[in-house]
Amino acid sequence: PIPLTDAAPLRPLPDFPYGYDKFLSEQMLQEFQETHPDIAVTILRSCMVLGPSAGNYITKAFFRPWLLGVLDDNPPLQFVYEDDLARVLTIVVQRSLPGVYNVAGDGVVFYRELAEIIKSKLINLPAFLAYGLVQLTWNLHIQRESTASGLDLVRYPMVLSTGKLNKATGYRFWHTSLETLSAFANSSLLYQDSA
Repeated sequence: PIPLTDAAPLRPLPDFPYGYDKFLSEQMLQEFQETHPDIAVTILRSCMVLGPSAGNYITKAFFRPWLLGVLDDNPPLQFVYEDDLARVLTIVVQRSLPGVYNVAGDGVVFYRELAEIIKSKLINLPAFLAYGLVQLTWNLHIQRESTASGLDLVRYPMVLSTGKLNKATGYRFWHTSLETLSAFANSSLLYQDSA
C-alpha cells in the first residue's frame, strides 16, 4: 500500500545488502527494547536523505552519465533534506520519544523527473535486460553498489506516511521531496562544474 505507515511490516530483500542490514539493525533495536523496557528506543525509518553535503552510493549513482530504468516504469520517490532529519533527531532525543516513525519530505518526485533535475540520461530497458545487466556487472565486480535486486528499490520504492511523526511531534518538514532533490542537484552540479 502507498503510502506505507509506520506499522507496515518489514519485507527486506535478503540479497540487497543495504536494505537487509537496515532490517537486521531494526530487529536488534526491537530486541533491545524488549529486554530494556525502561529505555526509550526510537526507530526512524527514513527515505533517501539528501542535501548539499550528501554523499553515498545512491548519490554517486545519480551522477553517472546515465540512470538505468525499466521500460514504462516511472515510480514515485521521496527525499528528506539532511537538515530536516537533523531536526527530527533532535526532537526525538530531547523528548525521549519511543516508537517507530517514518521520516520523509512531503510530496514525491517521479523517476523521470529525477533524471531531468540531475541532468542525467535515462536509459530504459526491458526488465529482463536491466536486471541481467546489473547482476552481471555486480558478479564481474564492475560495480559494487547493488545486486540486481537493487532495481526493486527504484521500481517499487517506499513511499512513506509521516502522519504518526507529525502527530507525535507537531513537526512539519521545511523542505518537500522536490525541494530537497533540487537543492542537492544544484549544489552537486555547482561542485562538479567547479572541479
